[in-house]
Amino acid sequence: MTASIIQENRPVTDIRKENIRNILMLLRQKNFVSRQDLCRHVGLTGAGLSRNIQELLNAGLVIEEIESPVKGRLGRRRSLLRLNPDGAYAVGITIAANRKSVALMNAVGYIMAEQELPDLDLADPVVALDAIADASHAMVAKLGIDSHRVLGAGVVFGVPDSVVMRVSENITSPTLGWKDTPVVERLRSALNLPVKIVPRARALLQVEIENFQNIKSGQAFLLINCGVGLGSAFQVFDQTHWQAIPPTVQISHIALTGDSTPCKCGRTGCLEQTAGGAGVVRHFIGDEWKNNHDFNEASRYLEQVFSAAAAGDNAAKDAFFKTGKRFARGIDIAHALLQPDHIFVAGEVGRQADFVRGIWAGLAETNTKVTPTELSICDTRSAYASGLFALDEFLFTDSLELSFLQSLSREAS
Repeated sequence: MTASIIQENRPVTDIRKENIRNILMLLRQKNFVSRQDLCRHVGLTGAGLSRNIQELLNAGLVIEEIESPVKGRLGRRRSLLRLNPDGAYAVGITIAANRKSVALMNAVGYIMAEQELPDLDLADPVVALDAIADASHAMVAKLGIDSHRVLGAGVVFGVPDSVVMRVSENITSPTLGWKDTPVVERLRSALNLPVKIVPRARALLQVEIENFQNIKSGQAFLLINCGVGLGSAFQVFDQTHWQAIPPTVQISHIALTGDSTPCKCGRTGCLEQTAGGAGVVRHFIGDEWKNNHDFNEASRYLEQVFSAAAAGDNAAKDAFFKTGKRFARGIDIAHALLQPDHIFVAGEVGRQADFVRGIWAGLAETNTKVTPTELSICDTRSAYASGLFALDEFLFTDSLELSFLQSLSREAS
C-alpha cells in the first residue's frame, strides 16, 4: 500500500493537524517563508495551504507581512509568513544536583526570562516543586504575558540515578531521597499547565540533532552530558518520527580498571564517580573525598574548583585535565559499543577548557577510532534545552489545539 493511499485513509482531522505542525516546523526553521515555498515544502495546494494559514493567523501564531521593496525588482511584492514570537510560550524547568532553574521561552525559541534557583533545597520535593511553580508564575506576571498563551511546562531531570517513569510520570531518585514522587501531578496542579518530563541528556540530544548539518535518516547519535555525574542518550534519526526518542542508553556505570573508587551500584571505578564532576572534585580534594557518594556536596565543591581553575590555579586545572583524560576512555568504549556517527559532549564540566584538553589527550593515548569530525563539544545549556523540549511537546506537535488560541485572539481584538 502506498503512502498516499495510507494518508487518504486517515481521519481528516489527523491530516489537518499534521499539516499545521509541518507548517509551524518550516516556519520555525526559517525567518520568513512565502506561501509558494510553503506549498512546495509541505505538499499542499494553494487552497489547502490558505485554509491552514488562516487558522494559524486567527490563533495569533503566525504573522503575514509584505516583503520589503528590493531595488531593481519589478512586479508585485510577495506575501511572507513568519512565526509570531508572542503567539505562544512554554516554561522550561531544570532540576539537577548542579542546576535548578526556570526559563520562559517564546514561540521562536528565545528565552524571555530565566531564573537560577541555586539555594533551592531538593530534599523536600513538595516544597521544591512549589517554589519552582511560584518562580514561574512570578516570571510570567513580571513580563506582563498573557498566561493563557503559556502552553505547557517541560521538565528536564539531570539528577544522578534519577529514573524518569513516563507511564506514571513520577520520579525516583535515591540521591535526592525522592521515591515515586508525583512530579507531573504536583507541577500540573501548581502551574495550572500540562507538564512533560524528560532526562536532561535526551533533551540536549534533541537540540543537537535538530541543529546538526546534513543529517541523514539512519544516522546514529550519542550525547554524553557531563555535570557532577554523567547522563547519556542515544538516538537513531528517523525522518518520519523525528520526535520519537528511544530508551536512554547509559554509560555512567561503565567500570574502568585501575580505580578503586566505590560507586553506589556496588562496583568500583564507574565513569559517573570518576570521569565527571565528582571525579574532578576527587582529583582536587584528594583521598579525604575518595569514598564520598554525596553528589549534592560534590556540586558545592565543584563550584569552588571551577572558580579556582578560572583564576589560573594549576591544581584545579590539572584536576579537570586528568578527569577529561579518564572521560576519554569512556568515550572510546561507548564508540566501540554503539558505533554512533557522531558524539556530542555537553554539560558545564564537559565544555570546561582544561577538561576538553584532557579529552583530546586521552583519545590520542587510547589509539581510538573516534575522529575529530565525529566529536563535538556542545554549548547548549539546560535552560534552552528544557524550553525547546516544552515547545516540541506543546506547540510543534500534532496534538496542538488551535481553537483556544483562536478564542484568545478574538477576545483581544
